Amino acid sequence: MYIPNKFSNHFLKDDFLYIAYSGKIKESESLSSVFLHSKCSGFDEIVWGKEIIRILKGAQIYSNYDISDIVQQLKEKKEWLIKTYPEEFGQDKWDFDVDIYFDDDKME
Repeated sequence: MYIPNKFSNHFLKDDFLYIAYSGKIKESESLSSVFLHSKCSGFDEIVWGKEIIRILKGAQIYSNYDISDIVQQLKEKKEWLIKTYPEEFGQDKWDFDVDIYFDDDKME
């Protein structure tokens, strides 16, 4: 389960990817959304920052897990940053092509 942080102008830095090796991850409704790192239960690992895309890339290459929904969320986060912080993420300021990154089956 990917939880993007939409409270700051960072791509992935303050986002979290919850990983469960068996069972289901559940979003905890009783916990404050301010504490994104404790927003879920039923997970085995949690990663943040650039490790999110590295873990997803590994899952894409080495497992049968379908990451397409999370990749879509990454695209949405990118678009949100461009719209919300155009001075930092606007045209010719920054670019991370999500589609190109996940297009091939090579670890980078």
